[in-house]
Amino acid sequence: MSESKRLAFDRFVVDVTPPQLWKLESEKKLTDEVQIDRQSLDIVVFLAAKAAAHPDRVVQRVNLEEAIWGHDNDVSDDAFRTALHRANVALGQNPDRKNYIKTHRGNIRFHAKVRVFDDDVSEDSSDASKATTKCESSDISVLPAIGNDFDFVAVTTELQRARSLLDVNPKGPEEFYDGSRADWRDIVQNFDSPRERLTELQEFILQRAEKPTSRIPVAVVLGESGDGKTTALMRTAASLASCNHLVFFQKDHKFALRVPRLRQIADNQPVFLFVDKLTELDPTEFKGFIDWLQRESIHAIVVVGVWPSTWPEYKPNSAVAELREIDIGRWTDKDIDGYLDKLGSILSGAFLGNLAGLTRPQQHAAFLHAGRSFLVAMLMAKRNKVFEEYVKGELDRLPGHARRAYLYVSAFHRFDLAMPRQLLVSLLPDHSVDDVVFRQARGLLVESGDWITTRHSLRAEVAIATDEVPLVRRYEDIIDASSKENEGLIARLLHILSVRRDNGVEALFIRARRRFDSPCFPHMQALYKKRQGDHSEAKRLFRDCTRLFPHDAPSWQAWGLLEKEQGNLGDRDHPEENSARWLFRMAIKADPTHPHGWQALGCLEAEAGNFGSVDDAWSARDIFKRGHFAAGAHPPLIRAWLLAEQQAPDCNIGASAEDRYSVRWLYDELTKLPHPEISATFGN
Repeated sequence: MSESKRLAFDRFVVDVTPPQLWKLESEKKLTDEVQIDRQSLDIVVFLAAKAAAHPDRVVQRVNLEEAIWGHDNDVSDDAFRTALHRANVALGQNPDRKNYIKTHRGNIRFHAKVRVFDDDVSEDSSDASKATTKCESSDISVLPAIGNDFDFVAVTTELQRARSLLDVNPKGPEEFYDGSRADWRDIVQNFDSPRERLTELQEFILQRAEKPTSRIPVAVVLGESGDGKTTALMRTAASLASCNHLVFFQKDHKFALRVPRLRQIADNQPVFLFVDKLTELDPTEFKGFIDWLQRESIHAIVVVGVWPSTWPEYKPNSAVAELREIDIGRWTDKDIDGYLDKLGSILSGAFLGNLAGLTRPQQHAAFLHAGRSFLVAMLMAKRNKVFEEYVKGELDRLPGHARRAYLYVSAFHRFDLAMPRQLLVSLLPDHSVDDVVFRQARGLLVESGDWITTRHSLRAEVAIATDEVPLVRRYEDIIDASSKENEGLIARLLHILSVRRDNGVEALFIRARRRFDSPCFPHMQALYKKRQGDHSEAKRLFRDCTRLFPHDAPSWQAWGLLEKEQGNLGDRDHPEENSARWLFRMAIKADPTHPHGWQALGCLEAEAGNFGSVDDAWSARDIFKRGHFAAGAHPPLIRAWLLAEQQAPDCNIGASAEDRYSVRWLYDELTKLPHPEISATFGN
């Protein structure tokens, strides 16, 4: 089966390589290509291939879901039925006047006799040549049972799935080298070329795997969109997995880093955790994750890909993490030679375009003349056209509503954020999103489960720059169309815009405050004004926020931190209104279970030397003790209490862990705690 690229059933012919569906006019003649969305096409190809190999067998739903959506995506019953319905609509009824695809009790049957089709067919199109290189598979036969609550996927599983998927949904190098985000099929087929800086990355993480330290090694791959961060992380992860290391890669669109039972899964061996979607996370989530790995003494090595401008807000404490930053934005002559040689070998030079007729020094000069990210330089050198002009040309060919859809999605994806499908439906009320995504913008927009992106975040950035409509208008439309379930994603988007200080962000905060009845957005706007140095406006916004949402402890606490930074601490016994002490106490009153209010007030008293005893009202020890009982066992709160106790002049070391409130007792409490469940929704 895998040797054939063409199957036939009834009046249809299926090209497996690359996936296409044709109408069969006669025994030897194909007519028009059937208009079908990519997901439906993948379903038809998969089921037809299974029916050709095993005519009498049904396909289990779980196998179809894994082949089409991936095993790490939860597919609802409605989404599954809708996908099969779209495929049936595209095919029409079979000669027995029944649907080709039928389901029964979780099984799927393809109602057609599928045969291998004679390749000697008269038609206008021809298959592109596919030169693939098989990647050696890992010897790992038993994978850890990680469960659905694990926000990483085993890389060995992804590589095995990619090899299986190549039989029914092949992918050639043209798409990889034409500005699309890499997937595991590209890695399996070795389409990429090694980068010199990856040697430094691999040496660092392997050294730390052999010789663990008290800090968590964090390798940071820095680069702009198009510099190859994702490909670098996937290639490194695949290389480690092929050597039987335990390697996990962050799942898409999970907005958290949950790794329950990681200690049992790792089983005293080093575990490599790759995080490629850092902007989908709140910085607190990532820092808390590193803190937990260090506190639990888990032998983990973390590898992150991120923009240089974004990394500072995610950077963990150097006391917890050993950082190695590797900038792959600077590419060498050897990098250029590697990619040129790879292009020449896998595509016989056909993809070199304008580079093909140049000498090697001239090819280098063409890359250097582009002076941009690796992806942009390669495409510009090949086409001898400014990258912006090329992307604009793609946009200009789209119908008006498809162009609008592309620009709305680009407004998210420029920051590596995916747009929820339902949000795009709300933005295009008079048009079918399926028709827009799968037919009119086919190949430019990519759907993964309930999320939609462009082919690459760099294309999204360029598309937004060429949009004649002001970007702030696009974001206003998105906010106005958002539902309550989109609040966290909108908050994350506005946070990125505020950190980047994009024009119009204040107007967007106001818009979001009107749209969502939530303290999140006035709180974020106050922090934005604080970063700008406008402290009086920040205080006014905090005042408004706490007046409208008096039970929102984080806003009281954040306001208190601002007053503390300005030296307005207030009297210990009778703190003045709007002083730091008064505001921290208001945070505790608003929500006694909010640990950060207790932590902030306890640290303030400890820094002021007011340690007291656990029975002295409003002393540091009293505050930490009451916070511990009110808010529960919270790692940052206990850690702050432990540090304060160690710094106290009358430090209570304790004879054993049984001595309550002593250093030994606090340390024992801290080490017993599981991974804190930090909210992945920014602003909660």
